[in-house]
Amino acid sequence: MVVDARVQLEVLYNFIRSLSGQLGLRDILRRVVKSAVGTASADYGSVVAFSADGEMAGAEVLCRGQFMSEPESLVAPALQDGLPGYVLHNREVVVLKDVSQDPRWTNIAENDICLPDRGSALSTPLIHGNRVVGTLTLANPAPAYFDPGLVELISVMGDQAAVAIANALLFRDMQRAEARYVNLFDDSIVPIILTDMEGMIIEANRRACQFFEYDRASLLRLPITAIHRMGTGPVGHQRFAHLQRGREVKFETTAWTRSGKEIIVQVHAKRIQGEQNDVVQWIEHDLTTQRELDQLRSDLSDMIYHDLRNPLSNVITSLDVLNVALAHTEDEKVRAVLEIGTRASRQLSRLVDSLLDLRRLEEGKTILQRERTPVSRLVAEAAQQVHVIAREQDLDMRFNLANDLPYLYIDADMVKRVLINLMENAIKYTPPGGGDPG
Repeated sequence: MVVDARVQLEVLYNFIRSLSGQLGLRDILRRVVKSAVGTASADYGSVVAFSADGEMAGAEVLCRGQFMSEPESLVAPALQDGLPGYVLHNREVVVLKDVSQDPRWTNIAENDICLPDRGSALSTPLIHGNRVVGTLTLANPAPAYFDPGLVELISVMGDQAAVAIANALLFRDMQRAEARYVNLFDDSIVPIILTDMEGMIIEANRRACQFFEYDRASLLRLPITAIHRMGTGPVGHQRFAHLQRGREVKFETTAWTRSGKEIIVQVHAKRIQGEQNDVVQWIEHDLTTQRELDQLRSDLSDMIYHDLRNPLSNVITSLDVLNVALAHTEDEKVRAVLEIGTRASRQLSRLVDSLLDLRRLEEGKTILQRERTPVSRLVAEAAQQVHVIAREQDLDMRFNLANDLPYLYIDADMVKRVLINLMENAIKYTPPGGGDPG
């Protein structure tokens, strides 16, 4: 078939026009194969599209003027052992002058009522960029029908079809990705809100509507500041400057439901780039259960610490009584056991006191009980509690304190604990026999 230049231009113009504005893959494939069949006066045509992973993304088969149902199953054998499969893997146009003489056609035609058993055929890869996005196969009942001019025209049409198919595949993938995102967004178990860069709510998932007790339409009319405080962090002080620079912000604040209920939440805010405008994603984590568990743990710790003090005080008092009662005993083993028990009980008492102080600090309570205290007395009392440890290490503790040491306005008990810890560490890391004090 000889096609002059004017007819070629008209065919290409009409073909390109038919594809313009079409993004649906099925519509694109149907228009491609219908135009190609009409241009080649073919009684059979098939077009197959492939996704980026090489899997079949869609197919259409036009047989004697009718589009066939289940086209993917019809072309699948040909992609394995037939002419389209050969073209796909070798990325080259193939023309069969007599289909009855080529096994790439005859082996498939035996089981496909649409494929003619005589005539000629053409198959071309549809290449976009460096990727085969499809194949186009045509068959004409006349032998040697596809002359070079017609082959060139079909190839050019194939180039345009490749662009349209690639765009349709991209559009389809974007729609699927968007659908997956929407499903993940809406089905998330945590409240998620989207705002514009000025803080106006433009989208909210189902959990957010439930959490804040708003219907979606009402929530979308609010600024983000209507549902939770912005806190005292960078977002609160500098509005959205940090988010506008792309920095992720995390802070704890109070959220309000529509009924006025206050809920402690941890907010993760992050700028997300959109196709047209950037948005801010706000993920709201309800801290109510965590706060309740924290309070329960705090109450349990306080109970344990306070319950420890009473029996521990009894132990210390009993050991003091024994020390007085056995002050003149000559049994060294009894003295040693009493000293070990006394020392250990006082260490345990300091530990319990420290834990209680830590709890008060965590609660923001004042733990210092300041009073006017002589430094020399504190040092002497601390030394009295550790001298037994020094003696066990074969160390001799000596004091050389100035007579005019001042009085300090301090928490005497806490400072004494510090001195005891310092002395115990000094004893621990001093070799037996002591060292040079100079």
